[in-house]
Amino acid sequence: MNHLTALRIGTAVFALLVLSACSRSGSEQDLLTAVPSLQPDVARHLVQDDESRFETYARDEGARSLELLEREIWRASLEPHTTKSFQLVCRSLERVTESRRRIFGIDGATESVSWTRAATPEERVGVALLVAERDSLILDNDRVAEVGARLDSIASRFDALGLTGEAAYTAVKRAEMMRESPAKARSLALRALGLARKSRRPELICDALLHLSNGCRVHGPIDSLHVCMREATDLALEHRLPVRLGLLAYTYSQHFQSQGRVGLAAELREQGVQGGYDFHGGIEQIPTLERAMSIHADFGELALVARDLERADEVLKDAPEGCDMSAVEDVLPSIELHRATILVSEGRLDESDAIYKTFPPSPLVSRWSRQLLQSRHPERALEVLKSVSPSDESVKPVAGRLFAQEADAYLQLGRIAEAESTLVRLQGALTFPRDPWLPFEAYLLEARLACAKGNWGEVDRRLDLAEDLLVALTASDLTGAQLYVTRRRTAALRRHRRLLARPGLEPAYHAAFDDSTVVAALRAWIRDTDGTHLLYEELDDLVLRWTADRSGLTCDTLSVTPSELRSRVRDAQSLLASDPGTVDAAVPDPLKDRLSALAELLLPDALARSSGPLLVSVTGALRLLPFEALPIRSSDYVPILMRHEIGYLRLERDVAYPNAVRSASSRWESDDPPPGVIIARPQFPPEMRRRYGGLADLDGGEREAQHLRELSPDADVLEGEDACLGRIFASWEGPPFLYFATHVVRDPENPFWTFLPVAASPEARPSESRLEVIDILRARLRSTRVVVLSGCASGAPHVAAGTVSPGLADAFLDAGAAKVVQTFWDVHDQESTELMIRFQDAWLRDGLDPVGALAKARRERFESGVEHPFYWSAYAVQMTAP
Repeated sequence: MNHLTALRIGTAVFALLVLSACSRSGSEQDLLTAVPSLQPDVARHLVQDDESRFETYARDEGARSLELLEREIWRASLEPHTTKSFQLVCRSLERVTESRRRIFGIDGATESVSWTRAATPEERVGVALLVAERDSLILDNDRVAEVGARLDSIASRFDALGLTGEAAYTAVKRAEMMRESPAKARSLALRALGLARKSRRPELICDALLHLSNGCRVHGPIDSLHVCMREATDLALEHRLPVRLGLLAYTYSQHFQSQGRVGLAAELREQGVQGGYDFHGGIEQIPTLERAMSIHADFGELALVARDLERADEVLKDAPEGCDMSAVEDVLPSIELHRATILVSEGRLDESDAIYKTFPPSPLVSRWSRQLLQSRHPERALEVLKSVSPSDESVKPVAGRLFAQEADAYLQLGRIAEAESTLVRLQGALTFPRDPWLPFEAYLLEARLACAKGNWGEVDRRLDLAEDLLVALTASDLTGAQLYVTRRRTAALRRHRRLLARPGLEPAYHAAFDDSTVVAALRAWIRDTDGTHLLYEELDDLVLRWTADRSGLTCDTLSVTPSELRSRVRDAQSLLASDPGTVDAAVPDPLKDRLSALAELLLPDALARSSGPLLVSVTGALRLLPFEALPIRSSDYVPILMRHEIGYLRLERDVAYPNAVRSASSRWESDDPPPGVIIARPQFPPEMRRRYGGLADLDGGEREAQHLRELSPDADVLEGEDACLGRIFASWEGPPFLYFATHVVRDPENPFWTFLPVAASPEARPSESRLEVIDILRARLRSTRVVVLSGCASGAPHVAAGTVSPGLADAFLDAGAAKVVQTFWDVHDQESTELMIRFQDAWLRDGLDPVGALAKARRERFESGVEHPFYWSAYAVQMTAP
């Protein structure tokens, strides 16, 4: 090839490239002129010829973005156009529709394209006017009957034109926006569902099912709710619809939260968040993230709040410039308030204050002042509360809450007269309370005020009113996260009152239990066994230790603050729960040092002169510490377990569940062990195994169950398919013992949620494969003397950011059980089996009570060379009476 020929070819190629670029640029400009709301990069992708590049773009953007893009282009296609621009718009619409069908399996949208191509300009203009009218009407909630009738007419008009997608969309919006009677709302949702199915649009079917399930949740059959939610969720997952997943998860979680299944509600919200994250939900997944942050914040799980904040920041950072923020602008202040909350927890008050000041104070003042009060910053909380007027229209809905927080701040500061004046104003705001928990808070504040004034009779009266109201609230459907956070508030105030109001050590000490039968049993136990009872109290700035034995009663102030004690306990517990890897491992020096320091701090000198049994009553983070592992003061590691049998005595009766009736006796009246119930090897549904990969078959658990059957041959054994909720509920309210040789799950995404996984069919509802705290609390276990939970971390409560959520052991005690054998942390299947078989022999064959039986089994393991407390101190016995 000569140079001239090469030059001609190069010139020709260049010319073709220029013409191609000009043609493409012109097409982009034509499309942007026809659809002005399009982003330039979107127009460029729509007009390019490379199909693979457009498919990559469509996959990256996700189903939700294509849904919005399709609607945007279709509306533009209804406007008057030149022939050229009209064909360009229709081709773009076909491309988006075909991509949704091919990539995301969403069919049924082609009707809009075919109708648009076949319609006359006049018909398209007529439909455009209908669309515009429809969109304006769905924002008008002031003329319910008139607007509703017109939307019905528009939906029928779309249906008659063959635009079933638009008919379904209109019907869905009609069901969503209108305030109707229950029967009318159900009828509208059913009509919307019929049109959505006719349109074959999965996103509209999901929306219609969501509205139908909302109606079922409030006033319809619960079975229908589950059917609707399951179908909608399956559709959303199949077609990768992130926004629908978030809405469905939130709605379904509200249903479970109203039943008290807070953990399951949190799990569903987390699934909605993850769905939005995985399926490119874009900016519209922000509300779902905010809901997840709120429930995590309720339980003090600030690490999870921080994780969700990072996700939200990533979504906002990736949002395209100029995108519509209207769907998320209402929740952005709340998200920033979560960020400020984390800063407060880290002591960075100035930085958090700067965030709060960037928003109008009225909508956030209640939440922000509550956070400041919980973080012990009453002065700053008062400044925030004084920055708004309760008479402002934007503040009126939360005026009562503001008065309560103001009174709380004054009480924290010791300004009694101002607190009393504020409580008078609060009473005026309780005439028509919007917040059902506000009267409960008012009673507690009045009790605190009476306590500060020394009016002990008024303290009792207000606490009784608070308890009665708490029982009424938790008997209704308001048993969500608020219950777990508030259920011990009256008990905490009782302890505070006891220390201030009861003169003398003896009355103040016995008032901790609020139960005369427990007090009498405790006195008799100390006298008959030469035992010792240690009671630890965490107050605002000090820790008290009560020591009761045959020599009398003493009260000491420990040389540590509550926060320092919590830090020490957590350090020691983390080392205790760390697997050493082998049963013959020596106790490492760091663990010895921490345990010795805690023993020096927590144990009284008198205990060294005694060898009798020991009862321990604790609150807060101390509930995570096995006292059995604390060493006797000697050069070698010898745990006090070798000298004392140790049990854990609950301090107070929970007022939230009054059906629990306790028995002070934990011994059987005859020498023959009566039959009990054994739950072992549940057949978990596939979804459960997928969600929690560690649910392998427990060979050790099977050995435990088999050995227990030999010791108690009359016991009712529930295993495999029989280890389901129905059989458990039918069997557990009579037998004197319940033995769970099963897994215990603490959800990693929601660590405040612990449950026992049980058998269920693959088609079962989510709640039917989990035995939760709320299920146990609803039982009447008055005849149950012993409950054994041999799974991992079965009794440890959730302690985070000053909140304590009940564990499974707490729930069984609240339901009436006398003693619960529990674990503090995850245990090895085989090693725990060896220990529990020894426990069974001592308990059922030798006739020892559970505390003595467990002490014997653990001593045998220690003497056999298993020195590290990881293997034997994980187990403990909680009880409601000696």
